Amino acid sequence: MGFWREPRILWAGPKETPTALVALVEGIQTLLQPCGFSPEPRPFRAHVTLKRKCSGPTPDWGELSPVRWFADTVALVWSQSTPRGVRYQPLLRIVATETAFP
Repeated sequence: MGFWREPRILWAGPKETPTALVALVEGIQTLLQPCGFSPEPRPFRAHVTLKRKCSGPTPDWGELSPVRWFADTVALVWSQSTPRGVRYQPLLRIVATETAFP
């Protein structure tokens, strides 16, 4: 678990991001650079947002039980902050095949 002071987000994620996921993110970033995409300068951190506008700090819940999360689809999503909250717009979806995501 972690807490990002700005934008005040409480999140949960793996202790270590899986190598295959890091490679996927880097590959997508490389493919998008000719389109004018500038990658986030901070390292990629796989996470699930638990709470926005959290006053922090991270609660001391001890170590959480592991969750195995299998995905059969990868989506490129544009997240846009608005005065009414964050809006997510899917731009592209890729459905996994046995050869696409071992």
